[in-house]
Amino acid sequence: MNSEYRKVVISGLQRLITLRLRGHPPMETITAVAEVWLDALHSCGDWDDPRHLNGLVEAFKQAEATLDHFPAPVEVRRLKPAVVDATPKLPLPPQDQGMISQVIADILNKMKI
Repeated sequence: MNSEYRKVVISGLQRLITLRLRGHPPMETITAVAEVWLDALHSCGDWDDPRHLNGLVEAFKQAEATLDHFPAPVEVRRLKPAVVDATPKLPLPPQDQGMISQVIADILNKMKI
């Protein structure tokens, strides 16, 4: 498991436990709770991608700010923002646009047989 992912989950849990929200787990079970959370959230992101890690940090912050009970992992997962591919779609350079236009024109001319 990615060490940054572990840090984010454990830090998020520590912050939630510190709030002493209704239904928080007993202190003697914290290690087991952390392992269950690590397993439960592991499949909902590419934890080598910083965007997913940042989303998980944001989800824990949202949980802290909005919940009045200790959440299940699924509640935090639902608060995780979707990761959007931020790669911009660049327009074709003018020379490529001209070449494509010419190829299309050639095809259309051949279809007029």
